[in-house]
Amino acid sequence: MRETKTRALPAPARSQRLLDLLRLTGSKGPPALGGRGRSPLWVLLALLLSACAEAPPPPVVATVAPGVTLALAAAGRGEPVEVVQLVAADHGDDTFLLEARLSAGPGRLLLVGTDPMGRRAMRLDWHDGRLEIERAPWVPEDLPPANVLADLMLLFWPAELVRDALAGAELIEDGDTRLLRRDGQDLVVVRRGPDPWEGEASLDHRLWHYHLSVQSHRVAP
Repeated sequence: MRETKTRALPAPARSQRLLDLLRLTGSKGPPALGGRGRSPLWVLLALLLSACAEAPPPPVVATVAPGVTLALAAAGRGEPVEVVQLVAADHGDDTFLLEARLSAGPGRLLLVGTDPMGRRAMRLDWHDGRLEIERAPWVPEDLPPANVLADLMLLFWPAELVRDALAGAELIEDGDTRLLRRDGQDLVVVRRGPDPWEGEASLDHRLWHYHLSVQSHRVAP
């Protein structure tokens, strides 16, 4: 006997199939919530439709060191700010320059970066619990956009927000220096002024051997 294979319908098609079945059976709708004769078919329909509803997006995290993550949801909880920045990233003998415009507010962050020739290098848009990334194909592979956002958070976001979003290491702040430390080892060293959004700040990743220098200037929104 030849085996008959069945193929599951996609979620919208399953929902429509159930509605068609209800019409064929002549059901006129669910009974009142307090009714004693509630239709099992309507209960099944409610369960299936709720399962087909879009689930909330999973938390977005960036790996800032092996076993150390930073939840990027905290990017939407910093102070409202509008800045232009000049970012220099050094890794070995390579240097990558990026001119950026950063706009941040409650629940939203937008970062657009261009190279010195004016070509868009990347666009990071954090909103509604989602991170949307656009990245030019010529951007170096060792400059992942999610980690650019994580490094900006380590550089500029309030220490208490970073600590709440951090897993696998501790953040130590002493004056103008921040240390990302695990088991007594300093993984990342950040140096910044009293107002990091106005002036120069730097990040030295001692484990992955790259260095960021960021010159920031506040602008009107």
